[in-house]
Amino acid sequence: MIRTHRLWAAAALIAITAARGAAQEPDLAAAIGAVPPGTTLSVRDADGARTTGRLVNSTGRLLTLTTQDGKSVAVPLDRVRRVVVKDSSRNGTWMGAAIGGAVGLASGLALNSLYANEGSGSGAGVLLLAAGGFGVGAAVGGLADAMRHHTLYNAEPGTPGDYAGEVRARIALDAHGNGNQPVSLGASWRTVHVDSGVGFEANVDNTFGAADGTGRGFSTDFRVVYAFGKARVQPFASAGVGYFETVTGPYTYVTPSIGDFPGGVFQAIGRAQGFAPIVGGGATIRLSPKLFVRPEVSFYDGRDDVRGFKTGVGLGFSW
Repeated sequence: MIRTHRLWAAAALIAITAARGAAQEPDLAAAIGAVPPGTTLSVRDADGARTTGRLVNSTGRLLTLTTQDGKSVAVPLDRVRRVVVKDSSRNGTWMGAAIGGAVGLASGLALNSLYANEGSGSGAGVLLLAAGGFGVGAAVGGLADAMRHHTLYNAEPGTPGDYAGEVRARIALDAHGNGNQPVSLGASWRTVHVDSGVGFEANVDNTFGAADGTGRGFSTDFRVVYAFGKARVQPFASAGVGYFETVTGPYTYVTPSIGDFPGGVFQAIGRAQGFAPIVGGGATIRLSPKLFVRPEVSFYDGRDDVRGFKTGVGLGFSW
């Protein structure tokens, strides 16, 4: 009797599982059928692998996409676990550029009118502010639009992995504003939303200097990152703020005698330190699904000689 009950329970479990599978397939087929060809989709399969491309068609068994590098990829529908529709960033870029350009132009005209009363108006300043507003607005609008995405189908709501993490080590030349170009070693952590390409990163670098300490330094920065596309070679841009500290070298100063305190010639070590905005860019080159190499450049410019240009290459691991 117990054995019979177990058989009935197993049969019921199989029937329920089959019913769930049968219910999911029409939902997925209907969802894909409502999407026009050419729409950019991000598809995750049962193994967690992700394929991003433009929809070609969907049959009863296969979902066909064209990836950014022109390859045609067919994903079996019964292995699809999640489908996300990516929004184009083009409209957000143009809208942001229009708003930013208008704000920059208005600010430039207002400042030009103010300084014109003092005899120092400049049309070039107006154009510079308008161009700056156009560029900043385009970047902000594009990033904001790129973060928009719609989950079309999700068979496993608890499926993790919306963000891809990575760590890397880097060697670079850090050309400081004082003319030094010492070598630096650094490490970083980054997380990027796999569907939108928007993420964040933190960097720490230690710079080696000369025997007298000139060029030695330390820096740490935090940035917003945008990764372009899903190809094996993936360009990216970043911007943020950091703290930078550099030994500019020994210097001599003279202190005059004051009362009972004798003067003299003294030596000290100069430092340039402070916060500064930083921008950068480069490309992530995939050596394997987990291993990558990344050439990149960064530029920072603050006050009191806190400025530099970093050129380096890193080796990293992603998950």
